[in-house]
Amino acid sequence: MTIDAWMQHPTPRLQAHPMLESLRRWTGMDTLTEALPIELTIAAMDAAGVELGMICAWSSPEGFLVGNDEVAGWVAAHPTRLAGLAAVDLRAPMPAVRELRRCVRELGLKGLRLLPWLWGLPPNDRRFYPLYSECVELGVPFCTQVGHTGPLRSSHSRSARRPPGSSSIPSGATASRCASASGSVRRRSRPNSWRSR
Repeated sequence: MTIDAWMQHPTPRLQAHPMLESLRRWTGMDTLTEALPIELTIAAMDAAGVELGMICAWSSPEGFLVGNDEVAGWVAAHPTRLAGLAAVDLRAPMPAVRELRRCVRELGLKGLRLLPWLWGLPPNDRRFYPLYSECVELGVPFCTQVGHTGPLRSSHSRSARRPPGSSSIPSGATASRCASASGSVRRRSRPNSWRSR
């Protein structure tokens, strides 16, 4: 089975975000004026031979770019093709924990995905701690991205502190952890796609 471990369906909010301006310019894409049907993403998965997609919510300091309820709706429409990952607002850690619980217990989302670079924080910032703990309690993965980003955003925080003798985690390694939530990962078959055993 081929699994895309890190995908998002574009919403007008996500596609219009300033961090993606360079990508819009490079691709010649106009800003979306209305929501695209999820069937476009399913068709792209079919064309690439992807059987299951881990579709992600996006939360940023400016608000939700792809909402948890949107992701849950797409998963409900295509439950054999999509599994959802939640996002939360790091500005309020305890409400974020409650939202994570809601997403897993009520919406059926399979894990949490946050992007430290989008928040301008290192992955060891204390605002992540309650979420790391809650993911353990819920038995779901915490998916993240460290290393270099696609959009023109800083990937490194000056305040990041690493324990002595540690090194940064390559971004691909983190994606494989996400994929392992759906099955054991054997090998990478193409960019952003993983094969499970």
